[in-house]
Amino acid sequence: MYRKEDYFRLYVGWTKDESPIWIETLRTTAEHYGWATAERYKFKQRPSYLANGWDKYWRCTYRTFFPRGGTRLRICRSPSTAGFPAGLTNSVRVSEHVTNFDIAELAYLALGDWYWLSDRTGRRISRDRWLERYQIGLSQRRGPGLISA
Repeated sequence: MYRKEDYFRLYVGWTKDESPIWIETLRTTAEHYGWATAERYKFKQRPSYLANGWDKYWRCTYRTFFPRGGTRLRICRSPSTAGFPAGLTNSVRVSEHVTNFDIAELAYLALGDWYWLSDRTGRRISRDRWLERYQIGLSQRRGPGLISA
């Protein structure tokens, strides 16, 4: 049984209604894939805190700050797509507000050898396809005028 301290929460940001957007995994998994040291996933203060400077009256939309919920994704270091190879498959839990671009960015930042990462529906998508989705998402966020042909 894992304890609360064994998990590592990666912060993506906050929604407009100030619900947290997070990705959670075991600390050992986050360290293995390099997510624990990624500058992208440092904790960001809630927007109302920054606007109002609240310190004592910090609101939280959940009963506890570390809710257990969301969708489970799997990342695998084996090219086999049959089942979940023991010792080579890791689990990642994402909040309901995580977008496909956020998952593609997670795949882009993952270090080491891995072959596939499941999406929110459970489909196993190859590393190359995730990296392609990340590049497409970057070009869409930059706008069509900034990409040279």
